[in-house]
Amino acid sequence: MFLTLSYYSADLMQETLSLKETYRKVYLKEKHALLLESILPRVIALLRKEDASYDALTDPWARPYVFDTPIGTVSVQITDEDRYINPNYLTKIKGLKDAFERLLRILEIDTSLLDKILVWSGQEEGYIDTEYPIKKNPLDSVYEIELFWKNKGDLYGKKRNLEEIPGLFKLITVFSDGKVNINTAPIYVLMSLDKDIDFELAKRIANYRKEKPFKKVNDILLVEGMNLDIAYRISPMVKVNSRFFKIKLSVDTEDVKTTLIAIYDRKNNTVVYKEIR
Repeated sequence: MFLTLSYYSADLMQETLSLKETYRKVYLKEKHALLLESILPRVIALLRKEDASYDALTDPWARPYVFDTPIGTVSVQITDEDRYINPNYLTKIKGLKDAFERLLRILEIDTSLLDKILVWSGQEEGYIDTEYPIKKNPLDSVYEIELFWKNKGDLYGKKRNLEEIPGLFKLITVFSDGKVNINTAPIYVLMSLDKDIDFELAKRIANYRKEKPFKKVNDILLVEGMNLDIAYRISPMVKVNSRFFKIKLSVDTEDVKTTLIAIYDRKNNTVVYKEIR
């Protein structure tokens, strides 16, 4: 009897300790959330103070920040969403459909994905072999593509020999006005914009803007290798400023981490998406 009671007592103590640990983590999560919610308006205020005529990776908002608070270390990271291609605008902006097809080829993805996206988002008529009803409306999230495209490597990244090939999800967005900011666009996106922008020219564009961000679209002609034909072809698809910004705020306390992600529309001064993890 004594051994049995000891066993149940030990089991009850373990459950009590486990419950206390759960309460501790929940309490910390709540404190984290309140802290991050209080920081978000200040980050937005800083973005609103920025010169919106052009946005570049040399701007203060593009630099990550880390600082200590009484309840943990906070990190702030901001990226503009306009650096990516928005699949909701493929048929609405001249040249963007071809650019997206080139992006798929660069990433070694079957270009039939383009047709599926066009049908799913209602930009073209057609049929998709999927167990889900075809949406026929703009994508609200890039992750909807998983409903009709099962190759995870295409979407999340894969390896070719020793080379890492980024997944499509790293290069597209549903938060932009459709035009790509050439001051912030990744190499792969720059290459997709025109058939004559190869890896070397894209690298020269990226290196040039580190020293001298483009203040107007035609400034790209100052990059060695660019010409009027390329500039003319890409002009409907590109710009030099950004409208949507992804704000990622995280706080660490011991073994508990909380992250707030928000998408901020600077033009309309509104948060269009927010989640806490």
